[in-house]
Amino acid sequence: MSHAAGRAEPPISNKTIIKVLAVCFSVIVLTILYSLSNENQNGKKENANKTAITVENTENSRTIEVPLNPETWSDWVELPMNFKSWEFGTNSDWLEFYFLNGEKRSFKADEKFWWKNTPRRTFKLRGATGKATIVVKL
Repeated sequence: MSHAAGRAEPPISNKTIIKVLAVCFSVIVLTILYSLSNENQNGKKENANKTAITVENTENSRTIEVPLNPETWSDWVELPMNFKSWEFGTNSDWLEFYFLNGEKRSFKADEKFWWKNTPRRTFKLRGATGKATIVVKL
């Protein structure tokens, strides 16, 4: 029985290994950069959905109007340190408060409340549509 000897394949060269590693590294870096770019774009979209707050001041009160969106919380509303009480009204079907301490309170249309002792003086709002008007007594 005779064995036919063929040509032996050369082992993988160092240059080939380096090229493969460089390609893999490039793919990983590009994937990370694309992921970071996507997160940055999502952050810009989220900030674009934030609702602006309009403030009007008088000597004894401050009126804050907050546009409402059912899917997005408003920017933080911060009541002045020296407020005595506050009340709100809305033309929305529902309204939800999210206080800085994590507490949430929901209200239906045409409900009008005032709080002398509020859970916190900083909160976010969201609601069906329209706007919320907050009158702060100083």
